[in-house]
Amino acid sequence: MLGSGNSFISSRRFHSSFLITNGKTRLVVDCGPTTLHGLARIGVKPSQVNCVLETHFHGDHMLGLPLLLLNNQYIQAPSGGLTVIGPAGLPELVMGIYGAIYAESARRLSTSESDLVHWKTARHGQVLALPDGMGTVRAFRMDHNPESLGYRIEVNGKVLSFTGDTRWNDHLQELANGADILAIDCTTIETPAGAHLTYREICEHRAELSAGMILLTHLGQTLDSRALSEGFIQAKDGLKIEV
Repeated sequence: MLGSGNSFISSRRFHSSFLITNGKTRLVVDCGPTTLHGLARIGVKPSQVNCVLETHFHGDHMLGLPLLLLNNQYIQAPSGGLTVIGPAGLPELVMGIYGAIYAESARRLSTSESDLVHWKTARHGQVLALPDGMGTVRAFRMDHNPESLGYRIEVNGKVLSFTGDTRWNDHLQELANGADILAIDCTTIETPAGAHLTYREICEHRAELSAGMILLTHLGQTLDSRALSEGFIQAKDGLKIEV
């Protein structure tokens, strides 16, 4: 867990972000503004990240990506370049932001240094190969932003599922089905705050979520003041889980 908090860094949590490591391959799910700090805190260099999955376009989930690209251009890039997978429109959005803040670097990345980043578009129901033979990822439409996707990642026979930000929707059951770990949006206890799940909703639908382990993330401040069911794991920055 590079970060476990919401947009407002509630209770000093970094923005919700995950690192999956399999051998020398390292994959980040959502690269928010604090993701590079989260990597540094556990001793992982940005250049060691081979792949990034982006769930949607909100800033707390993707504004670290331009800074990761900057690092790869000027410090060190992963061998073979960085693969970035996300909803349609992600390259245009990220490169637009990058061009606004580092114009010359963005120009070079789009021309002479284009081999440093490889963009792949994910669509609902589509299965994509992850770099270096790491495994596969399948995308599921989520109910948050129009472009929002959840991901079901399969690596060495293990399944890791991530909802990103979402309300309850018809695809969550399939996303969670038989997963070893389901990381699920849990922003508040019972009062909805925007297009997010609440702890009460997750409890009500627990029987429909057949994942072996359910990890509550994107936590708002109210989650720190309540004792939660032993049937869930409350995410925390730096938490490490071996599967």
